[in-house]
Amino acid sequence: RAGEYDLIDQVAIRMIQRSRIITKIINGLDPKNILRAIMGEKIGTTVLP
Repeated sequence: RAGEYDLIDQVAIRMIQRSRIITKIINGLDPKNILRAIMGEKIGTTVLP
């Protein structure tokens, strides 16, 4: 399926681009990772607008 991206849907990608939102992609299977990201720890991938 060339050109498709399943991690974030197309509507969300357009919203991120249009709003120029800094987005973090983390593994949410471990709830501690979410807390670590909120606390500012460098975890996951940061997508800059």
